[in-house]
Amino acid sequence: MPVELPAPDRTILEKAPLQLVVCQVRFDEADALNDRKTARRFFNKLGGVDGPFPKLSQIQTQRVTIDPQALPGETPVTVQQRGWRFSDPEGDRHVTLLAGSLALETTAYRSWDEFAPRLDRALSVLADEVDPAIEQRLGLRFVNLIVLDEVHDAAGWDDYIAADLLAPGGHPVLGPGVVAAQHRVVLDLGDELRCLLNYGLAPDANGSGRVGYLLDLDVFRERSAPFSAADVFKASELMNDRAVSLFQQLTTPELRALLRGKEAASDRGWS
Repeated sequence: MPVELPAPDRTILEKAPLQLVVCQVRFDEADALNDRKTARRFFNKLGGVDGPFPKLSQIQTQRVTIDPQALPGETPVTVQQRGWRFSDPEGDRHVTLLAGSLALETTAYRSWDEFAPRLDRALSVLADEVDPAIEQRLGLRFVNLIVLDEVHDAAGWDDYIAADLLAPGGHPVLGPGVVAAQHRVVLDLGDELRCLLNYGLAPDANGSGRVGYLLDLDVFRERSAPFSAADVFKASELMNDRAVSLFQQLTTPELRALLRGKEAASDRGWS
């Protein structure tokens, strides 16, 4: 039975703990994306040197395929892929185009209202230049790493994270010694959507000694259906709604009050 999430609160979190936001659509592989002329037209339609992604670079990736029926000693199949990356001047936002996927990612997420038009544009250009036949997977991922001055150990998260997510940090004997914990849950969100939720205690990467908290929400759908840029974009908006609402179920009002900052604004942002 799908989770019944309430409508999300749209109040902006000025101190949002987002480390990464990425939306990726996978489709049937297109040989046209190996053509430099296609990449150049894609670049120009994104706005060229005067647009939001004025930096163009070629990238090499590796795709590893593991056969579940492989015999002992057989190695995974590795395939080299050439792709293209379109970046903003600061290097905080990228559109990555591979033979079978398109992704928009940012480490400087501010709001859905800022992210969505760039995604919509990239999908429209993809439809014009590549015209994929089949959508295989669509995912929208929000990676939150929350570190608070008020929290130094596992027990300190009691006031900020939903109680059901805090084990084993609350154990009377083991709890004080817990510095990291990783958990994974798959949730049915309805409308063909699921969420792969990774969560748990995580040490502060800055070496402060504080224990942070990770909430990594990957909302996705997997299907084999005719590709439609408009439908993919509409689904991404629904995914954003579900992700924001889910984040609010995982955290407490006290935490969200801290993350709102001094001036809260109503917007379609992360909350």
